[in-house]
Amino acid sequence: MKKPIFTIIMLVVFSTLSLAQIEAELVLEKEVINVGKLNFNDSLTIELNYKNIGGKPLIITQVKVQCSCTRVEFSKMPLLKGKQASFNINLVANTKGRFIKELYIYSNSYPSPLVISLKGIVK
Repeated sequence: MKKPIFTIIMLVVFSTLSLAQIEAELVLEKEVINVGKLNFNDSLTIELNYKNIGGKPLIITQVKVQCSCTRVEFSKMPLLKGKQASFNINLVANTKGRFIKELYIYSNSYPSPLVISLKGIVK
């Protein structure tokens, strides 16, 4: 009785490990970026590194932003296993007060989208 249960558990573990090795996996340097205090109408550029730790090339298809005050540049070329690249995020502080802006990264990695939060205060 114990042997079949052990066999099933081992099959689940090994199949999970093998799936992780064949999929792309996006890992961000940070998922929450505190930009601190900005003056009204200031512009800030942030470089955010990311890496593919999966087994397949990572393909980022799209990055959606919440408002027109944020723009993101990134490479549309597949990122090979173990390689690193970066997002260039440009934020214009066009509304006074505290803010949280979210960016949604769509790719062939799981989970998709992956969410990045920018937060700070505009004086």
